[in-house]
Amino acid sequence: MANIEIEEFLKDCLDVIGQAHKFISARRGSFQLKSDIDSGYIRKSGILLDAKTQIRRFTFENYDLFVLRGYIILAGNVLNNAGNPFTQFSLRVLHEIGVQKINVLFAQGISEDSRNRFKLENTLSDWLELSSQSPYREDFPYLFTEEQGRLDDHMRKLFKKADEALRSNQKVQSSLIKNIRNDLNRNIKEYAKDIEPLPFLNKSDFATLNIAWSHLLHGNPFHIEAVFNQVDFDSMKNRTYAILCQTAINVLYRINGQVEDPSLRETMGFFLNRADLVWDKIVTDWKRSKISKKENLKSI
Repeated sequence: MANIEIEEFLKDCLDVIGQAHKFISARRGSFQLKSDIDSGYIRKSGILLDAKTQIRRFTFENYDLFVLRGYIILAGNVLNNAGNPFTQFSLRVLHEIGVQKINVLFAQGISEDSRNRFKLENTLSDWLELSSQSPYREDFPYLFTEEQGRLDDHMRKLFKKADEALRSNQKVQSSLIKNIRNDLNRNIKEYAKDIEPLPFLNKSDFATLNIAWSHLLHGNPFHIEAVFNQVDFDSMKNRTYAILCQTAINVLYRINGQVEDPSLRETMGFFLNRADLVWDKIVTDWKRSKISKKENLKSI
């Protein structure tokens, strides 16, 4: 299987995930026409409602589909730019969305109450980070007031401080937003204990990716130089393919249970059944590129 075939496999995976997103959205009644939104309306159960009064709850209730859509957009752009060194700075975000968030939002083992609490916490947190802008600054207090009963005491106190600041037309302190984010990250780790990971996500090769992300994000100059070094080009592309493969297969597996269309489920199964083959090819090429890199360095 040549690299171009790996690219085609990944592209087709993302296309199928996009089809699944449309199916789930249509079944849930959350699919929106751009013309409706531009006119200030959203459609719910076939009825047009004022977007200003409905969008807060709509966003919270469908946060999982916003995350899924975000994954599709990010993964598609990463694949289209797999040869660009700057994509390496996106891989950690791709993993956080395609594995960590998707697992909590779609995997079995998470109760509906826990899932809704996760949706609410992340919707509020995401809005806080944009709270200097409209409509997020105005939407946060309304959603918090309506849904705060879903939060535990600790998170309710943190979001209450943010709510008080926004209602007083004050800036939410960055330290408060950081504390909330840190607590959400810890919560994801707790949720992960109740979710069975896919077998190939336990492969030892995956550990090296976490190390590479940390080096990049914390500005390790030697790792940055290696990323932008032409000698490391093949290794870089295979690292990108590895994350795309892991996250795409994980997303397909997690959302599979929400797709009832027999033809689409069969297509999803086709890609899931070939995941190990593609993964093994990526790892083989990756190891070969590392050997080639060492040989090239010796000749310099």
